Amino acid sequence: MDMTPEIEIKYSFPQTKDIDKPLLYLQEFFYKKLLEQGVDKAGKRSDPMLRARFYTYYDTPNYDILFSNATLRQIFGIGNNFAKPFRIQYKEGTMDEREESGGINVQNRLTPDVIVQKLNELGDVDTSLSKTDFAQRYPDVTDVLYAHSVHLKWNLKSVLGPDVAKRTEAKLDLFYVNDTPHSFLELEIEMKPRLERPISNAEGRSILADFLDPVVTELGLVECGVQKYTHSAYLKGLPEMVARIPGKAKRDLDALYGNQP
Repeated sequence: MDMTPEIEIKYSFPQTKDIDKPLLYLQEFFYKKLLEQGVDKAGKRSDPMLRARFYTYYDTPNYDILFSNATLRQIFGIGNNFAKPFRIQYKEGTMDEREESGGINVQNRLTPDVIVQKLNELGDVDTSLSKTDFAQRYPDVTDVLYAHSVHLKWNLKSVLGPDVAKRTEAKLDLFYVNDTPHSFLELEIEMKPRLERPISNAEGRSILADFLDPVVTELGLVECGVQKYTHSAYLKGLPEMVARIPGKAKRDLDALYGNQP
C-alpha cells in the first residue's frame, strides 16, 4: 500500500456566498492547465463531480474537542452514487499541524488513524462510541452541530506535472451551518507526491500555492487552515462554543470576517 502522505492547502473566500463566479473561473483555469500538461480528457476533467453532503459534529458538553483543535464528525453522502453512505472522521490540529505530524498526534495521545479505524468498525457513533478507547478521552460525546454542503471535486491527475505528483485533486465547498443564516466557501487542493521523488510538506505547499496563485489573486482568497467544525462553530455564534475556539483559529477567523478588536 502506498503510504505517501497527501499534501494540502486550503483557502477561504471572505464575505461571499456566491459559488457561481469561483466555479466558472476554476473550470476555465483547470481546463487551461490540464491542456498545458497534455492531460487526457482535459474537458471532462475540468467539469467537477457534484455531491450533496450532510454533517453531524460531535463534542463534549464543554466543547473539549473544539478546544483541542480537533473534529469528530459523521458525513453522509460520500463516494460515487452514495455506495458508501457515511463515513466517520476524526482530525486533530490545524492543517499545518496535521501535515507536520504526518497525521499522527503527539506522544501519549490517541492517533486519528486508530480512532477512525475503531469508529468505522463500530459504525454508529451515538450508541457505540463509549465502547472505544476514544471514550477514555471524551467520555460524554454527543451531537452538537449540523451542517450540509454543496461539494464539487475535480480529479486533475498530473496537472502539476508528471514528475511532481501522480494525483492532484481540488475541492470547492459551499458549506451551510444548519439552524443559522450563515454559510462559507472553501477551496482545497491536495497532491499525492510520487514515491520516486519525495517532497516535503513545505515544498509541496509551495508548489500548490504557486499553481493557484492566479486563482488567489483573481478571487481574493485567503489561506486558512481552520477546520470546518471550528469555522462552523464560529459562525453559529453560541458564546459557550466561541469561547472554546483556540486562540490562533479565533484570530484567523476574526481576521477573515473583519472582527478585529
